[in-house]
Amino acid sequence: MLPERQLQTISLDQIDWDDISYRMSYFRDFKSLRRSILASGILNPPLVQEKQSGRYCIVCGYGRLKTLKEQPIPSAQVWTVSQHVPNQVLFDVAFFENLSTRTFHLIETAHIVRLIELYFSTDAEALSNRFYALELGSHAQGIEWLHDILLFSEPVQQAFARECISLDVLDLFKKIPDEEQMLLLHAMTSLKMGKNHQKEMVRLIEDILNRENQTLKELFALPEVKNTMDNIVLTRTQKTDQLLEQLKERRYPVFCAHHKKSTDLIHSLKLPASIQLQQDRYYEDDEYRLKFTFRSMQDFTKMLQTLQKLKKNRNFINLVQSARDE
Repeated sequence: MLPERQLQTISLDQIDWDDISYRMSYFRDFKSLRRSILASGILNPPLVQEKQSGRYCIVCGYGRLKTLKEQPIPSAQVWTVSQHVPNQVLFDVAFFENLSTRTFHLIETAHIVRLIELYFSTDAEALSNRFYALELGSHAQGIEWLHDILLFSEPVQQAFARECISLDVLDLFKKIPDEEQMLLLHAMTSLKMGKNHQKEMVRLIEDILNRENQTLKELFALPEVKNTMDNIVLTRTQKTDQLLEQLKERRYPVFCAHHKKSTDLIHSLKLPASIQLQQDRYYEDDEYRLKFTFRSMQDFTKMLQTLQKLKKNRNFINLVQSARDE
C-alpha cells in the first residue's frame, strides 16, 4: 500500500544526493532515459521523502532525477512523502517498482541485500520473502560474497556490474590490495579477455604467487610481461596468448622447456601435412603417436618411405632420446 503523498515541484539542490537509503541503481547507462526525457519530459514523477533537515531523499526515480541534474534542469515535479513514513514501507515501494520494470545486476543486488538486512533483520519472514524475490533463495546463507563485493573500489565494482570480469576471479581480487586489483583489472579489460581466459590467467597467477612468494605487482613488473602489455604492434588476442604463455612458463618451467624442445624438434623434421607426430600432451609417458593420411597405394608407399628416412634423421633420434631421458 502506497503511503500518503503530495505532488509538488522542488529544486534539485534540495535533494541529498549522498543519502542512499533506498538507492537501487548503480553503474547504469541512462542514455536512452535521457533521450526519452528530452523528447517527452518525465511522465512518471519520482518519489522523494522529506527529511528533518528540510532536504529530500530519493525513494524512486534516481535515474530520472540524475538525468535532469546533468542537463542541467534546476527543478522537477515529484511526489513527496513525510519523514515519518517507515523505512521498510519506502524500501518496498522502491524495491518492487524497480523489480517490476528491470533486472538487477550483481552490484545492485549486493546493495539491495545490504538494505534488506538493514531494514528487515528482526523480521525473518520479511527477510526471507525479499531474498526469494531476488532469486537468492529464502535465506541469506551462502551470500557472504555479496557483502565482500561492496568492499571493492568503484572501478572494480563497475567491471563486475558490466560483466567485464567474471565472478570466477572474485577470490583472487579479495586476496590482493587495491593497487594490485587495478593492475589485474587493467590487464583483463584492456585485453578484453573472455571468462575462460580470465579463469586460466587467475589460476596461473595464484599458483605462481603461492609458489614463489611473490606479489602480483612484482609479477606484472617482469620485463617479459611488461613488454607484452606495452607492445603496440600485437593485437589483443596475440597479447592474451603471449601473456598466458609467459605465465605458464613461469608456473611450469620444466614442462614448458620440454614442450618447447619437443615442438622445435618435431618442426625441424619438416614432415608433410599428411603426417602428424605427437607426444603425450602432459608428457606423462615416453610414447609418441604417429598419424598419417593417404588416398592411394602410391600415397601409402610415399608415407612409408618418408617414415623410413626418419630412422637416420639426427633430430628424430634426439627427439626419441629426449622423451626417454625425461
